[in-house]
Amino acid sequence: MPDRKQGCRVPQPPPFAALPLILAIAIASGLVGKARATETQWWVVDQAAQHAESVLHGATVEPDGAFELGPRASSAQSAESLGTVWAIALRKDGSVALAGDRGRIDRWTAADGIRPWVKLAAGQVLSLVVDGDALLAGTGPDGTIYRIGARGDTSVVVRTGERYVWGLAPGRNGAWYAATGTRGRVLRIEGGRARVVLEKALVDSRTTCGAREQLTLGATRP
Repeated sequence: MPDRKQGCRVPQPPPFAALPLILAIAIASGLVGKARATETQWWVVDQAAQHAESVLHGATVEPDGAFELGPRASSAQSAESLGTVWAIALRKDGSVALAGDRGRIDRWTAADGIRPWVKLAAGQVLSLVVDGDALLAGTGPDGTIYRIGARGDTSVVVRTGERYVWGLAPGRNGAWYAATGTRGRVLRIEGGRARVVLEKALVDSRTTCGAREQLTLGATRP
């Protein structure tokens, strides 16, 4: 066994070798101290308006503040020429129709972005729904429903006699349903005529969604 006389040294730790360990212990102690001083905080977000500054990915916020799975936008483009976009509709060719004020319907395409497309004789275009290659558009304040062909040609489907057509949904055998205001009426559109199928006093029918003649309605009080 070697001894000091043979010139063999016992290895010694270099200076400050234990410093990283000491620092790690000190940091951990500090974090533990802060964790012990923190209290759990709770808050409730249950209104759609409270999500105005939220950034959602693959989710939507319903009018009652509830979250639901939704489409995820991969890009966004500003429609600067439209003061308000009342409705949008995805067309079969992949373009998107945007309903605006002064009777305007603009169209978005991947190649050209947003461009003016159709001008209707209406104040606002409030609702859009796809009908094959065409679109149906509900307007205000005269409550006329228009049909827009694939090339942008327009024709009147029906004059409802109501002020606003807030929503449109397909029914059976080529019929359509229209949610209107301000008298809260739901109309069935068929053969160029409109007839009342639901009337609710003191409410304004805002949306309608048709599936096998079943309708989901949303209403607001004036």
